[in-house]
Amino acid sequence: MKKILITMLSIIFISTSISFAYAQNPDIEKFISDLDLIKNDLTILTKKIMDVEHKSKEEINEIKKDIASSSSEINYALARVSSLYKNETNPSLRKEYSAISNTLSSYSFALDSFLLYLANPDDINQFLDATYEIKTGNNSLNDIKESLTRKK
Repeated sequence: MKKILITMLSIIFISTSISFAYAQNPDIEKFISDLDLIKNDLTILTKKIMDVEHKSKEEINEIKKDIASSSSEINYALARVSSLYKNETNPSLRKEYSAISNTLSSYSFALDSFLLYLANPDDINQFLDATYEIKTGNNSLNDIKESLTRKK
């Protein structure tokens, strides 16, 4: 009876250890959540910026405030991920932090392009650059999520 109990406890312990072998890093989960929010904000901004030629000064100023707010979020996240990257020794986590940083950089580039487009609506290339960088950032975010899903 004692052997059966020990065997059962061993099996339970081993299976529990295996299922929690890859515990998700809470910092990575927070960054992914933040990136999802930024992605949604940029989608809304893109829709607001369309047809900018017919917007009033107040509407354009409101868009600029939204851009400043999103830019502030991105800069804060970039500082956090940079700090974590510098202090991390695990190459796998460093790679994830690099991917997050890359995504944030794409989103930051998009916001700068939006500001340039608002300053000169005739320069449609700035709008196209912004939407391209948003798409690049979204693809990068999807790759990060997919990579983490495979690890679970």
